[in-house]
Amino acid sequence: MVRALLEDSGHIVQEIDGGNDHGEDLYVRFVEDCRVTSFVIAVQVKSGTTYRRSIGYAVPVGSHGNVWRSSNMPIVGIVYDPEMKMLYWANMTEYLRENASARSVPVGESDTLTSRTVGHFVETMSAYIRGTNLQLRPERGQSLRAAVNARLAGTSRPDQQIGGNPNAFFFQIDEWLERNDRTFKQFLTRALFAVLLALGVLIVFSTHKFAVQYQIAAWNGWLFTMSVTCAASVLAVAAYHEKRAGRRGHVLSLLAFGPLAAYGGLAAVSAPVWIGIVAASIGSAMAGNGMLLICGFYVARESDRKRRVRAAYGDEPELGTADALTGDH
Repeated sequence: MVRALLEDSGHIVQEIDGGNDHGEDLYVRFVEDCRVTSFVIAVQVKSGTTYRRSIGYAVPVGSHGNVWRSSNMPIVGIVYDPEMKMLYWANMTEYLRENASARSVPVGESDTLTSRTVGHFVETMSAYIRGTNLQLRPERGQSLRAAVNARLAGTSRPDQQIGGNPNAFFFQIDEWLERNDRTFKQFLTRALFAVLLALGVLIVFSTHKFAVQYQIAAWNGWLFTMSVTCAASVLAVAAYHEKRAGRRGHVLSLLAFGPLAAYGGLAAVSAPVWIGIVAASIGSAMAGNGMLLICGFYVARESDRKRRVRAAYGDEPELGTADALTGDH
């Protein structure tokens, strides 16, 4: 993918045999105005969402720190995010020379590599090579091989949206929050947090009393039933939309239907009192504070997904139609 992009832009790429990998996957020789230059870089390619950080990405240094820092040619780290369908890059040699003890090299969300930005990438790296006198002229018999016509097959899937398929349930909540004034949203979020926290504490105490006494006022019994039922409904809807987005949603399904199955089983048998107390306490905590944490996590994930899309593409593209490698977005 990286090779195809650079070759399509006219540069010469030589792939390094995996058995001889010392933290370098490709050698790239820049071509300017159909003329082969002495500007050569090495590239380390990483792929996957595991390289994401709260902001941007990171390439782990591992045992390659000294090699990347003291290399006689710049080492560039490139990360491919399969959900974003985007390549991101960083000059690892430059960063490690300034941060010798770093355990990873940060990669910015806006430092993208597409057919539209490859020119800027080449200019930036050429200027760095020129400024640090890292121009490389291979010895006789070690020249880079000519570019080939083969191209790596594309990895885009028509059913995979940019940034990862959104969870429609929590996406709508995040969209509603985003459309409102920031001050009102902050007030609403804090008020909702306080209400859910208070409700969670109330449910814990009321269901604990219900579990101990077994026969209490109808209102407390209904409070327990309604809270558990509402929590299970929200989790079931969330799990459904997770599955529609191409993710499993097994944990949400288990949290939605597991407690109901447990309560049904306890109702059918004569269980010791302590079992009922534990089951009721766990269920009430999940229905109150647990729901707050779960909703907060998924809404935050939707916000993070959209932030990454905007950082990489600018205005959010029409989902499912952008081609990150060609820049047709």
